[in-house]
Amino acid sequence: MPFSNEGDRVGHDEIKTSRMGMSEDDFRNAANEMSEYIISYYKSLNGRQAIPSVTPGFLTDLLPKDPPNRPENWEKIFVDLEKVVMKGMTHWQSSNFFAYFPTGTSYPSILADMLSNAVSSVDLSWASSPISTEMEATVLGWLGQAIGLPDCFIHSKVGPGYGVIQGLMGMVQLHKLPVDENISVTKKILEEAIKIDMENGKIPFYVCATLGTTSCVSFDDVSGIGEVCAENDIWLHVDAAYAGCSFVCQEFRHHMKGIEMASSFNCSPHKWLMVNTDCSVLWVKNNKDLLEAFKMQPEYARHPEDDITIDHRHMRVAFGCRFRSLKLWFVFRLIGVDGLKQKIRDDVKMAKLFETYVKKDKRFEVVFPVHLSLVCIRLAVSEDSKVNKGINVELLKRINQAKEIYLVPSEVEDVYFLRISVGTVACDENAIKNCWNVIQKHADLIFRNSLENGSM
Repeated sequence: MPFSNEGDRVGHDEIKTSRMGMSEDDFRNAANEMSEYIISYYKSLNGRQAIPSVTPGFLTDLLPKDPPNRPENWEKIFVDLEKVVMKGMTHWQSSNFFAYFPTGTSYPSILADMLSNAVSSVDLSWASSPISTEMEATVLGWLGQAIGLPDCFIHSKVGPGYGVIQGLMGMVQLHKLPVDENISVTKKILEEAIKIDMENGKIPFYVCATLGTTSCVSFDDVSGIGEVCAENDIWLHVDAAYAGCSFVCQEFRHHMKGIEMASSFNCSPHKWLMVNTDCSVLWVKNNKDLLEAFKMQPEYARHPEDDITIDHRHMRVAFGCRFRSLKLWFVFRLIGVDGLKQKIRDDVKMAKLFETYVKKDKRFEVVFPVHLSLVCIRLAVSEDSKVNKGINVELLKRINQAKEIYLVPSEVEDVYFLRISVGTVACDENAIKNCWNVIQKHADLIFRNSLENGSM
């Protein structure tokens, strides 16, 4: 009979409890309670304050200095979810969150992560997790087809293309390129940059074009850039982390014209395709380019199927990872491509609705075209960019201090503006209207104060 640390004899049921941290009955009860809590949480997001009313260091007074030596009961932890966790939580799915690009979520994705965490497998080779390796290859092929990638990128189609969930990093000297009046990098801009680099003794080998920039959702000229890269034997990577999700809809695929000229392409379903983070996907035309770059073959990772399988540890920075593709499988099966299309179209429609509100107020301007679900606006009261920036900085400060909605700014080509990003779970037309009402209210206060002070 095994013994505990104190030397006490323990029974079989106690051994099972200690190995899994809870008894089966306790886990069942806690899991049921947690699932109800999650459902209630999502119901609460309509109108919930998006950013918490805390200051740095708030957690110090809420948690003990030392970790607990003895186990606590679930009921105490459950109570602390509201008292501790939610107290400092930024609610990314709130109807009042319009700051960053949204992060995806859905009940199917949550269910998949429950199972992925439960099986606790590590995908470092086919042998270590056959289902994880083959599921990732399959569902990323589905995703590639769903967003209209050329067959040359799709595993099991034509050529050696392949997709893998990634966390790449780069450590090379970069040449940041200027943009044209559309905030786009063009063929001519790239040609001039390459000429300058080569005159300075530098050899360009990699170009990153963007489809849907973070600041304003602008699109680079992939066709023209691709021609230059082909002529100069340069690797062309296309970053479509956010906008790539929209390509499930045929009407947005014109933005990816020339994608067949790219060497690699990435899209992050966790931004807009109802998949929880993290799920950022990289496709390459030739999987050998990744296999050779990251190849790691210690003896303990070898297996009899080495020659006929693709081990994902060779294709990413991380040696191993959890079963991340399972949530994509759940989302495809429980929501379907048609459901994802509807999500994208609904969000774009709401962004367009917000744009119509802005255009009715002559004090404001929509700074850039609304291509997808981001609207960039500013108060335009002067020809002086510094004056405009100052009043918009003040507007944002007032809005975020009031905490009725949450926005973030950006600045492109010396133009400072506010970003309204649509797409949270709780966002609807009422939330869009409320967001605009809040912005107008604080703009009214600024103008009223300025008139009273004689500064406008």
